[in-house]
Parts: sequence; structure tokens; C-alpha cells
Amino acid sequence: MYPLEDTICAIASARSKGGLRGIVRLSGPESEEALNALGVCVPEDPGKRAFLFDSEIRLENLGKLPARIYVWRGGKSYTGQNAAEIHTHGVLPFLEKLIAALCETGHARLAQPGEFTLRAFLSGRLDLTQAEAVLGTIDAQNPKKLNAALHQLAGGLAHPLHDLRARLFDLLGHLEAGFDFADEDIEFISSEEIARGLRDCAGVVSGILAKMRSRGGGEILARAVLYGSPNIGKSALFNALTGTENALVFDRPGTTRDYLCATLSLGDFTCQLVDTAGDFDSDAQEIGVLNERSQELARTQRELADVPLYCFDAAEFVQSRPEALRRLREKISGDAVVILTRCDLLSPEKREVFQKSFPEKWRLLWTSAKTREGVDALKTRLGQILEERANDESDVVGATQTRCRASLQTALESLERAEMLCGTEFQELIATEIRTALDQIGLMVGAIYTEDLLDSIFSRFCVGK
Repeated sequence: MYPLEDTICAIASARSKGGLRGIVRLSGPESEEALNALGVCVPEDPGKRAFLFDSEIRLENLGKLPARIYVWRGGKSYTGQNAAEIHTHGVLPFLEKLIAALCETGHARLAQPGEFTLRAFLSGRLDLTQAEAVLGTIDAQNPKKLNAALHQLAGGLAHPLHDLRARLFDLLGHLEAGFDFADEDIEFISSEEIARGLRDCAGVVSGILAKMRSRGGGEILARAVLYGSPNIGKSALFNALTGTENALVFDRPGTTRDYLCATLSLGDFTCQLVDTAGDFDSDAQEIGVLNERSQELARTQRELADVPLYCFDAAEFVQSRPEALRRLREKISGDAVVILTRCDLLSPEKREVFQKSFPEKWRLLWTSAKTREGVDALKTRLGQILEERANDESDVVGATQTRCRASLQTALESLERAEMLCGTEFQELIATEIRTALDQIGLMVGAIYTEDLLDSIFSRFCVGK
């Protein structure tokens, strides 16, 4: 665990070689002393515990440079400590020199990853779900995820969980008061009231669990995998989509051996595009150990695909229509996209005749890496699929889902068991189940934690957050 009583500093703005504004953040009891050591005269008592002023910073070999200084006193800062921010020129080498100068004063040290947010948590400014939402805002890959993280940061998950704990503590208090006066004819709470309270609390937990329905936590990029026979233009299409020449293109089957990945930007969304080795037919000629291994990798990538992109050579596909239909029935399902490659080799007349006779059940995308026909349409289709998925995603950030789903399930089971025991003589067992639920919710919000848990959460942050 990091020490909490010293003063830390770090660059808090995005790292850029030519940023217009840079921010250096300090937190700890000697924040103002560190500023004074750089020639900044902090007002003694401006009548406020949070204020700003313009000043100059004195750095060796750079002279005096203008800055705007923000100061927080008396626990009014993000971290709950005395804190300050220096807003000045955003050139990265200058900001790094400023950090070095602050550390050389002896009043501050460089912060560790996530240390500012850790201090905010330990001072009670945030709970663990809100701390994870800070990381969620940094890692958000699209507006939907950003809005979900901001909602959680504002207490969208913390408030119902803290309310739930308060209600359960109230129920437990009434139960335990009854234990203390078991020999007296006093009823602090009836069995019906306990059952109703437990049922309401279980409903809250069930509702939160229902929100956590996006698979895998949502932090990993969706994988769109190009898959199909050898030598049909998959790698050329990969290059056309990514705007690179990273995939080797050659007019010979088996050119691609390994799979190749690239990040594909689709407006508000991003996915991982994967090019795989061609899928030789099982009854084809002896393919050799190397090709067999390459196809094993290709099949693995296809199984991992969130959006399979099944590629067919346009001319061959049109020519063998019955066989093409059979292959589609075997392979196509869910969000799979059917792509016809190298359509520039097919005459417009043949394409038109085929298009009219082909069932509309499968939406075909005609593409040509050579002429770029259909490339933008394919990107648009991928963006639509990702948007549809985003609209179904949870408003709980992925890291919180991963950490809390099991605790919620355990709490729900305990509350359901406690409700079943209502009306029986096993009041102590009801209290035990409520305590179990409280422990699990305490783990979620951070009322109960271990150093290992905090390290696992905050070590994923960048320095300065």
C-alpha cells in the first residue's frame, strides 16, 4: 500500500508533444510548500478553501513561465487532502522538467499509478465503484461506454448500493434488538415486515444484476474476423479496410500463414480486425503440417470472433449458386456478414442477374479491394453492428461487472434464503444471511477491502489519475 501522508505530484493532462495546456497535480500536506519552492507565492488566507490565482513558475535554465494555480485546502479537493494544480504550457518536455523540479524541492515525490484516486477512495470522496468509473471514463471506446462510466462516477451504482446497505442494517438492527429482549413480550418488527424488506432488497440486487448483462465485462475490443477459402482477396480487403499494406498479398493459395490484427476505427466505435489463413477443403490435396497449423489458428480466431466476416470470391460464388447456398446455410448465423470479394472481376450483367435471383435472407456486401467498391459500406455495416450491441450493453463499467457480479449473486442468494426463513423460529439464521449479504455489498462499495484488492484495481490506472 502506498504511503498517504506525504505529497505526490504527476502530470494530469493527456501526454502530447505540443499540447496547448498542460496540468500538473499535487496532493498532500506539503503541496503549497512545493509551489513556494518554485517561486509561487500562495496567498495566505483569501477567505476561501478553494481558489485560483495567476502566477509565475521559476525553473532552472527556463526562467519564469506564466501559470494559473488552483489550490484546495481543508479537504475540499478530489483526494480529500490539501491539493493544487498547475495549469501552464502543455509541451511534454517542459511538464516533465516541472515534475522533476517539484520532486527536487524535497516536498513532493512522483505519484504511482492511480494514487490520486486511491487517496480519494480512502478519504471517503469516492467508493470503489466510483473509483473504477474513473478508469472507465479514461478507457471508454465509444460515447455509450463514456456515458455509462460518467453515470457510475456520479453515483449511479454507488447510491443504490449504499441505500441497500442502510436498509439491511436497519433490518438487522431490529432483528438483533429482538434477540436482546427475547424473554420480554416485545416485538420490534414483525415477520411480515422482515419478509417484505428482504423481498424489496432482493429486488434491488436482481435489478443491478440484470444491468450487468453485457458479456466479458465490455472492456475488450470486439473482434471482426475475415474468414474464407485461400486466395480470394481477404488480405487485400484487410489492407483496404485498414488503409495499410500490412497483409502480404500474392496470387497464390496459402500466402497467409499466421493471423494478422489491426485496430479499425468506425466513427464512434472501434473493433479489432483479424485476417486469417485460407480454409482449405477437408478433401483437398495434402495440405502439409504448416498449412494445417495455420488453419487451426484461423479456426481459433473464428471461434473468438464477435462478428464473423465470411468471404467468398464473387465470380466463383455466382457461378456455383446451389453450392454457395449450401455453404451459407452451414456457416452463417447471428451477426455474421457475407462478403463477396473481387467483384471487379464479375461483369455488371452477371451480378445483376444473380442479385435478382438470390434470396434476401442474407445481406450480401459486394467488395473490391482494387476499386474500393463496398469498402466504406462494409465499415458502415460493422459500425451498425457495434452500435446495436452498444445499445444493449450495461450501464455498469466492465471492471465493476467483473469484480462485483459474483458478490451480487451471493448477496441475492442470501437474501432469498433469509426470506424463506421468515415466519420460522430460525431468526438467528435470518440474521446470519443478512450479514452475509451485507459483507458482499461491503466488498462492492469498498466498506470491506484488502490491500491486494486495492492494488489490483488502482495499479491499472495511469500516473496522474
